[in-house]
Parts: sequence; C-alpha cells; structure tokens
Amino acid sequence: MLLGFVIVNPIMFRFSLFKEYDAWGKFYLFIATFATSGLLKPAPGTWGSLAAAVVSWLLYAYTQPAWWNNQFLWTLGLFFLGWFASYQLKKRDGRVDPGYIVIDEAAGIFMVNFALFSFVGNDPYWLQASWLLSLFGFVLFRVFDICKPGVIGWFDRKFKTTFALMFDDILAGFAAAFTGVVILFALRFFGWDLALLQALQLI
Repeated sequence: MLLGFVIVNPIMFRFSLFKEYDAWGKFYLFIATFATSGLLKPAPGTWGSLAAAVVSWLLYAYTQPAWWNNQFLWTLGLFFLGWFASYQLKKRDGRVDPGYIVIDEAAGIFMVNFALFSFVGNDPYWLQASWLLSLFGFVLFRVFDICKPGVIGWFDRKFKTTFALMFDDILAGFAAAFTGVVILFALRFFGWDLALLQALQLI
C-alpha cells in the first residue's frame, strides 16, 4: 500500500496541471509532455527520455522499415511539434522551460538512436541486442543533457525561447550520437563488440 502511494501519488499530483488549461491547452500539454511522461517525478526529463527510448526501440525492433517509423523523421517531427506546442503553452502561462515539457528530450533521444541504429545497420548480432543500443543511447543522452558541456550549456543559458528549449536538446543529442558512434566504431575496430555481446550473453 505504501509503495503504491509513493509511486502513484506524485503522478496524480502532476496530472493536476491539466486543470490550468483550456481544451487546446490540454492537447498541447499532452504533446509537450510526450504523452504525459513528463508528468512523472522526480526527474521528469529522465522519465520523458526513457519513454522516448522505449518507443524508439519498439519502432526499430518490431516494425518493418518505412517512412513513418524513420528515426530521423521522428526527430524532425518531434522538434517542430514540440516547438509549436511549447510556444502555445507559453502564450497561455508565460513559462518557457518548465520541467514537465520533455518532448525536447524525446527529440534528442530519437536523434541518438537514429545514429546508433544506422551505424550497426543490419548486423544480426546487434539486431538481437537492439534494446542495449537504445539503453546506451539513453544513458549517453542524459549525461550530455544534464551536464550540458561546452556550446550546449552556453546555448541553454544564452537563449530563453521555446526554440532554444528544443534546440539545446538537439545539440545534446548530436553530441551523444557522435560519442556513441565513436565508441561503437572503436569496439568494432578492435573486435570487442562481439566479445561484449557474448560476455553479456546476448548472442
């Protein structure tokens, strides 16, 4: 009973945000919170990123390649949809970057996974462990999104607009994607990728 209260009560508390908006505002809030994943706490950005990582992985692992499940198109779609939705919310409440807006994290996650999934291609061993790639991308993205090194942090501090809200996570996603591809390349170059998967008993 206590565990259920600890888990459910914060979620119910954040859902009260919907009461602050009109009908369209509720719709924009649903989008900006990436289907309400940003209403979870603590660390809504982590919850939103995790939700996006799961959706990204499911699209990659359980659907046939098509335009509608292309990870890069999802990145673009989430970026512009998030920019629009967050702008509409800002017009209603004046808040530029509240923690519960996590569609920016979702766009960043899809960018990272696009790079990682593209790098491994149709490698049958990595296809079996695609969930590990998505988890790897999730961890990398959160590191860059939280630490905000270099230009990512500068951009986040310098600009306080709904465009910046979305774009700094794209920068974090790009940095995480680059880092992830370099690591995967090094593993493959030295022949450690298969050894790693075997050690984890994934192949």
